[in-house]
Amino acid sequence: MLLERSLSATFRNLSTLFLVAFVVLLPLHLVHSYVFRNVIEVRELHDQIEDFPPLRQVHGVGAQELQRARISFWALSLLEILALPLGARAARGVLDDERAGEISTVPSAIRAIRKPLGSSGWAPKAIPVLAGAALIGVAAGWLLEGGGSAIVQMLPDRAEFAGVALVQATARSLGASFVMVALAQARSKVAPPAESLDLY
Repeated sequence: MLLERSLSATFRNLSTLFLVAFVVLLPLHLVHSYVFRNVIEVRELHDQIEDFPPLRQVHGVGAQELQRARISFWALSLLEILALPLGARAARGVLDDERAGEISTVPSAIRAIRKPLGSSGWAPKAIPVLAGAALIGVAAGWLLEGGGSAIVQMLPDRAEFAGVALVQATARSLGASFVMVALAQARSKVAPPAESLDLY
């Protein structure tokens, strides 16, 4: 089953796949969290702040700042989704190294991004496999982010933005690893059907 092969390949190479995504996502989330660090510091008051009149603020955060932070976060999420094909190229490099009996590294996986996946078509049942990998990735990332958020709340206010960035980048890197491998394997050459043998 293609989904089982995809999951097995992901778990075998999880450390490399995770680090490939992490080295890209962590700086992005650090920058985003730093820019909106005041919003993060008062995140327990977001529901109340959303009902504030336009000029009212708490620690420099008003309803408009919350809206800008939310739009920026969704834009970052969209950028990450659009970058998944590049991550799939890195995953293809990791899988190629594994098939060649070599130990894949993060630099070699990143170099593989320059090589296209090819336009030979989609593997059979690619869409269900991608959907399954995406569901598993989202679930794993959601659980990790939920647990990490509880730890972040114990950090000092001024360091909270770094904790949020670390948790978000870690959770999304884990989730992306599953999708990267599934997407890499889905873009494979479709072998022609084998000719049946007449045994009679």
